[in-house]
Amino acid sequence: MLKRRVLVVEPNGTMQAWIRAEGERAGLMLEAVDSHETAGIRLREDAPWHYVVSSDRDNARDKARDAAREKTEREAAPVSGACEDEPRYVPLALERCSPREKKLRLRLLFKGMQRHDSEARLERWGDAEFPLPAVRRQRELLRALRPAFREFAEKEETLHGHSYRVGFYAARIGESLTMSPRVVRLLFVGGWIHDLGKLRVDTRILTKRESLNEQEWKSIRQHPVWGEEIVEDHTDDRELLDMVRFHHERFDGRGYPDNLARESIPIAARILAVADAYDAMTSERTYCAKLSHREAVREVLSCTGSQFDPAIVRGFLNSRLDRALP
Repeated sequence: MLKRRVLVVEPNGTMQAWIRAEGERAGLMLEAVDSHETAGIRLREDAPWHYVVSSDRDNARDKARDAAREKTEREAAPVSGACEDEPRYVPLALERCSPREKKLRLRLLFKGMQRHDSEARLERWGDAEFPLPAVRRQRELLRALRPAFREFAEKEETLHGHSYRVGFYAARIGESLTMSPRVVRLLFVGGWIHDLGKLRVDTRILTKRESLNEQEWKSIRQHPVWGEEIVEDHTDDRELLDMVRFHHERFDGRGYPDNLARESIPIAARILAVADAYDAMTSERTYCAKLSHREAVREVLSCTGSQFDPAIVRGFLNSRLDRALP
């Protein structure tokens, strides 16, 4: 099978190296050049080019047509296995994108070329105004946070497992409330990252068996704000950031850090609050005894209307979390 040949005009040398490596991973024969003049030279070669990616599509097209005319004049017959007379031109308008987003968009573009996607589908990845799919943004976020997760697991061994379970439980509650697949996925990711602010809390406080003093409680209550700051370095997804910041708010307005109440707390954070409390009660902790599922349900019910939203508690009861984890 003939590999798709792609020519990318990219003046940045560091990005050129990344583009070549990424193109190879995508199964493309990809070349990155620093100017349209160099692109014109490469387009004059005998081998066919299937795509030209450039921030100046008209300039790239002019260079390619000049090259095609020269090629036609010196060749008596077309090259065997060649593609269309002209390559497909994909505009790249990523000047305002961060390096991270630019790489993500190019990765999507190259995968689309490998699948032979339509030109309109390819062009949207090169358009900074076109929103990226949430699922891909979330995957990139989790990859970017891997060092934090490793540090998290080393800091207190129960935290990483707790975060995974909270995400799983929150997603199950979301499903029982018939939320969209997008929101369910968001709940799972939010659960994974909700406690990252504890990276800035002293380990001695996290593992302390005795009651915390006022200064130690003040540090603990700051972890949703610190978590938001950590995650904000990697994403501007407000829904995820709100889940991290508000998962300790209470339905009656007596939570932290902002004393929000009722519907002013985002619904995803209200779901996360129930999932977080349930897992904390049913897990081994240094500071309290583990409860059974039945005992934890009774505790949740006793806090309905004060700590927890009654509507979310109904979803929690229907989700049967005692049977949820594989």
